[in-house]
Amino acid sequence: MPRLIVLALLLAACAAPAVQSLRNPAVPVRSIAGYDFSRMSGTWHEAAHLAPAGTPACAPGTLSVRPEGAALRLAGTLCQAGVARRISARAVPSGPGRLALSGQAEDWWVIWADHGDRTLVLAPPSGRFAVVLDRGRIAPDRLKAAREVLDFNGFDVARLR
Repeated sequence: MPRLIVLALLLAACAAPAVQSLRNPAVPVRSIAGYDFSRMSGTWHEAAHLAPAGTPACAPGTLSVRPEGAALRLAGTLCQAGVARRISARAVPSGPGRLALSGQAEDWWVIWADHGDRTLVLAPPSGRFAVVLDRGRIAPDRLKAAREVLDFNGFDVARLR
């Protein structure tokens, strides 16, 4: 029996490290139920992102979204948890305000979009990352609204850069 315990502990130590969440998992996260994904078409500029403490600065990226049949084609670079990551994926709606991306382990949720489709907040429900995107230069009121929505959904807005 002690050998099994030791073996179990050794196997647990070899497991991949857990992804650090940037949100409180006890707070429910919500996506926009009636979001029309065709509204995402165009070029988005990263206005802000959440990053873990001690993570070096990540240059803001851009994301191009274009229709591809019943799906969307996403291409660009975004800061995810403080690391610039190349995005090249086909995205299909997987639920209300939710996208399943090819090559991604989890869906991206549209947490918020302003009425004029100028600002968009995307994040997976795990809280592994969150990005605030804007079609141009984000207005202070929309950045404030994005911060409030992230906070409402349990994200640690003190980590917003």
